[in-house]
Amino acid sequence: MPCTYPMIPITFSFFTKQADARGGKVLPLALGYGAGIVVMFVAIGLLVGPIIIEFAGHWITNLVIGGAFVLFAFFFAYYIYEPP
Repeated sequence: MPCTYPMIPITFSFFTKQADARGGKVLPLALGYGAGIVVMFVAIGLLVGPIIIEFAGHWITNLVIGGAFVLFAFFFAYYIYEPP
């Protein structure tokens, strides 16, 4: 999850500043933050999950993605054995 790594220092800085402003009492804020993330992902999964499962299980989707991986493998092998 490389997309989330830049958010770690930002989140840490936010809670550190809130701890200074609230006299060190940030546990309810942190629990609300974590619960918000959980609720958001559960809601997205319940609303969009059936559509994504149908799409991901279709044979054409898998054929296209598999073909793309094979194509990438050929390009990768070409650049390893035949440098530009």
